[in-house]
Amino acid sequence: TVRRDGASNFAANNRFAVFPSFAVGWKVSREPFLANNTTLSNLKVRASYGLTGNQAIGPFESLATFDVQPPSEVGGAFGVSLAREANPDLRWETSTQTNIGLDIGLFENRIAISADYYNIDTDDLLAIDRSNSFYIGTTDLDVLRNVGSITNSGIELSLTSTNINKRDFRWTTTLNFARNRNEVVELSGGNEIIGSGAPGYFSGASTYILREGEALGQFWGWDYQGVYQGGDIPEGTALVGGNDNAVPGEPLFADLADEEGNFNGTIDDNDRTIIGDPNPNFTYGINNTLSYKNFDLNIFFQGSQGGDIFNLTAVQLYNGDSNSVTDILNAWTPENTNTDIPRAAIRGRERSSRFVEDGSYLRLKNVALSYSLPSNVLNKTGLGAVRFSISAQNLFTITDYTGLDPEVSFFGSGGENRGDDNIIIGHDFGNYPNLRSVTFGLNLKF
Repeated sequence: TVRRDGASNFAANNRFAVFPSFAVGWKVSREPFLANNTTLSNLKVRASYGLTGNQAIGPFESLATFDVQPPSEVGGAFGVSLAREANPDLRWETSTQTNIGLDIGLFENRIAISADYYNIDTDDLLAIDRSNSFYIGTTDLDVLRNVGSITNSGIELSLTSTNINKRDFRWTTTLNFARNRNEVVELSGGNEIIGSGAPGYFSGASTYILREGEALGQFWGWDYQGVYQGGDIPEGTALVGGNDNAVPGEPLFADLADEEGNFNGTIDDNDRTIIGDPNPNFTYGINNTLSYKNFDLNIFFQGSQGGDIFNLTAVQLYNGDSNSVTDILNAWTPENTNTDIPRAAIRGRERSSRFVEDGSYLRLKNVALSYSLPSNVLNKTGLGAVRFSISAQNLFTITDYTGLDPEVSFFGSGGENRGDDNIIIGHDFGNYPNLRSVTFGLNLKF
């Protein structure tokens, strides 16, 4: 296949792009040398290659925008300032994907195995870049640019087993497993991109970094080292504002050395570092389907192992100037020193490893039970079919995450469309949890 797509989101001279793809497969089990094999009932080898484009950005993102400031007094002049630079070279983000797969069926397909390896190279990555400006007198202007390239590679496995297949009873199980690894291969000029996945009023709150050789969307902040208990400051740590004004109960952070190996004795932007990785080690699912006579039961679990969450909700609630959580009752006091929660005080919104948590979870995602009236009963009613059903979603979740839900979906920027949603992952700020619901159904066929 070959397709040519155009999108007005991009600059006028880059709105169209061509995306070809092809796929090939070999059904080995149909070859004469496997025709009579009683064990291997299916064997297929697959391969594919193709290009896809990403246009998931807001309209007119290649154009400049301006802020209009009202006059400070009646009859005064309006002020106009540049808010976003124009980018006449903005073009499609393109992903080149190679996939190699294998399908196996054993014992008359009672066991079915599917395995895939893929590699996806994404070029012209779309992201907000504030690292430089073409305008004198401006700093930190938003501009959507094609900033570099990333690579993703991984495996996907699926195993389906027909455990029991009797006349009145059938039980099948499907297991799936996926593991993905990504890396930022190249950034424009080799420059790091530090951005924010926090809501808009977290002024200047950098929360993630793009850096060559690192995974996508790594969390960025201070490395929390516990609570200062008084006396000498532990070596390699420091306080915000410097160690000369040390107050017991204040949070300690890692004081990073400069290029000469010297410590400056205070915590500032130079002490920010990578403090977490939102990318899970692997994801998995377990699905069981059972049928007995006219009853059907389906039970589906899903899970994710590894992958950190930046709990920005906790950052807000521990800030000291708003409602908090009950953990604050265990804050440091002269009588309660055996705690890792700093003393109660109003501070800035601290973006540190203290609020980075393990996002692993196992969730009972769905349970569905249904019953169909047998034919001898239907013959008396004149109906073609009657089916009763009940299903429940998100019944329980096993996780150590302290937020409302480990399946976070907050993309930052105060809900605004800023074009960097595709690289902001693992942030949690006031997310609504997945609903726990129960649904009853009745299906009639006349």
